[in-house]
Amino acid sequence: MPKVSRSENNGIAFTAESIKMKLFRKPIEDAFFLDKLKRFAIAADGVTRDWDAHVNKYLIPFLYERPSKASMAAFIAVNSATSALMNFQEKDEKAIRLSIEHANTKVGELARKLNITPETVDYLKNDYPATTIAIASKRDNCYLSYGFMADSGIALFDDFGNMKFKTNDEGPNTLVFKERVWTSDSLKDKNWKIPEARKIIRSEYRNNPIEPISYGVLTGERTALDYLKTGTIETRKGDTLAVFTDGLESVLNSGEFALKIKEKDYESIRGICSQKVKTEGSLILIPV
Repeated sequence: MPKVSRSENNGIAFTAESIKMKLFRKPIEDAFFLDKLKRFAIAADGVTRDWDAHVNKYLIPFLYERPSKASMAAFIAVNSATSALMNFQEKDEKAIRLSIEHANTKVGELARKLNITPETVDYLKNDYPATTIAIASKRDNCYLSYGFMADSGIALFDDFGNMKFKTNDEGPNTLVFKERVWTSDSLKDKNWKIPEARKIIRSEYRNNPIEPISYGVLTGERTALDYLKTGTIETRKGDTLAVFTDGLESVLNSGEFALKIKEKDYESIRGICSQKVKTEGSLILIPV
């Protein structure tokens, strides 16, 4: 699933990689699924893993863990959510929520198989496997239900390529998170390159609903589900649904993207994404 690319006249699904990622041959850590009948789509973005602190930064991409636990988490989340959602005749918000809960359970099982537990986790190299997720399901009577976590999400475009709706970025890269968290006493003199900073973010601000400014990803922890958001929106004929991971979110706001959506030229969008993606990102487009 992480390396799948699928394209038809009535929809497209792919993962785009930057040239740097291809040169470094870093494992793809996105996964996705597009239902053959275009009824629902799922995308997940495995959270990048840590590396040995003593390794020269230029060697990090070559010494990055293989197989990647982030890739495993994303693949398991998409597979398990897909299997669960297929069991529901009505793929509404409740079905999506239960499917993501099932995915979280399966990611937790992966952690335990890797001997990563509350007793052994160090929030650095021995951190929980983690992934974001987004699901969208077309419903009868021109409605669409969705669920998402962190910075993966869904967007809806009208027949002219205008964005009608997009889920909020609920991840750790928002302006509010940067202004409130990175200026706190424990982090104000640190940055993400410092292992202690990464440990603080993951242990205190991830899947910790007691903390007002925090975020959630699927790790198997029950508290991750406190960050799951679901909703239902109305659609119109000619709309295009986008399910995306954060690597391609900026592309959605470009004029080039809007023009190709208007033209329903989904194949050209693949090329645009490959040029503009900074690392990697997945995109699923389905005409409504």
